[in-house]
Amino acid sequence: MSMYEEIFQVLNFGVIIISQIDFSIIEINNYAKEILLIENEKKITGDELFKLFSGDGTDADFFSITRTGGIENFFKKTDGSTFYGELTFTDLPDRDCYMITIRNAEMDRIIIDKLKQLETTIYNLSGVGEIIFESAKMKEVYNLCMLYHKEKKTNVLIEGETGTGKEIIASLIHFGNGDGGVSPFIPLNCAAIPENLFESELFGFVKGAFTGADTDRPGKIELSGSGSLFLDEIGELPLYMQPKLLRVLQEREYYRVGGNIQLKTDARFIAATNRDLEQSIRDGGFRADLYYRLNTGYIKVPPLRERPEDIQRLTRLFINKTIIERNRKPIRISNNAMDLLSSYNWPGNVRELKHVIEKIVLMSDKDIIEPEDIDFYDNKKMYLTPSDVLSGSAQLPAEGLDLELMNRLIVKEVLNKFNGNKGKTAEYLGLSRSALRSRL
Repeated sequence: MSMYEEIFQVLNFGVIIISQIDFSIIEINNYAKEILLIENEKKITGDELFKLFSGDGTDADFFSITRTGGIENFFKKTDGSTFYGELTFTDLPDRDCYMITIRNAEMDRIIIDKLKQLETTIYNLSGVGEIIFESAKMKEVYNLCMLYHKEKKTNVLIEGETGTGKEIIASLIHFGNGDGGVSPFIPLNCAAIPENLFESELFGFVKGAFTGADTDRPGKIELSGSGSLFLDEIGELPLYMQPKLLRVLQEREYYRVGGNIQLKTDARFIAATNRDLEQSIRDGGFRADLYYRLNTGYIKVPPLRERPEDIQRLTRLFINKTIIERNRKPIRISNNAMDLLSSYNWPGNVRELKHVIEKIVLMSDKDIIEPEDIDFYDNKKMYLTPSDVLSGSAQLPAEGLDLELMNRLIVKEVLNKFNGNKGKTAEYLGLSRSALRSRL
């Protein structure tokens, strides 16, 4: 056997050389025989061979699907069974023949399916599904997220009050509508890391870099790969770390703590804060150059009180999600209770709404949520119910009181007391019906 024949037989894909005249098999290697279950190639006619690759076995069908380049599809074996394969078709005019290559791509298909499943799982775990809205303000935020999702190298700064969902917004920028692939999304809370450990958390370290460094360990930048590093609470980043992070953003390179090998990064940086960074710059607590590097893309997440039209959809989402995740019985929410939720100013934003709803669903044995079931969380970390307003047991907050809100809460509570009877409610409050309507 010649060297050519030896190489031809040990290729890790099938090769079939066929005549341009009658399409009979001239040469075939072992891989092709095994994958197609061909024992004797001399007994296989051109028509029979084409039937394995092209539905009805006609020349036109076969040539049309292969001349355009390689294809992946289900092909037949001689015993009638099928396999998922990759096929190419090449003209060899100098030899008056054609070359067909065939490869079993079943494992490729399995891996692709598994990756798609993994991508879906990661997307679901990211919390992106909690981004539902009716408001124009959140529509604008969503559109910006989709824009930055496409611009994979654009760093983004997200600003918003505590509880507005900045990490979920960061996840949406990374994952998009589920087409973000499985590239890493690595979160790092800058406020939760002791100052003396920040450098090793971000950059990693080599064995022996400090006491307790018994082995090499990658940092968050390295773990991010070509994905996204989410720096939550960036306003808490220690001053001594800010120029080091700035250098990474500028040069796209860094060293592990104690290391002398330069590492590169292709990660996108997404930062979030509930602080006024421009004021921090004026106060000397944050570097202006780092701020501008992070602020290539910018999103301001509106507080929930500025988008009350989103409260109903979020409430129903959190009710259904808690029922499913915590295996609770179905529960509905009354219109009066929904009105009460919509009239509250939600200082803790979406996070507070979520916690309030979870508490109700977990603790209630009723079939419907009413206003008296709702506990709000005030700034003193004390639960405040509508009944507290009427009983006088609520302490007045030092920072001031939203009188308009309190009026609405009182009206809602009395309305509930009389089962929605507006006449009795107006009489109880000493209001005319028109005055009552103005407060609803």
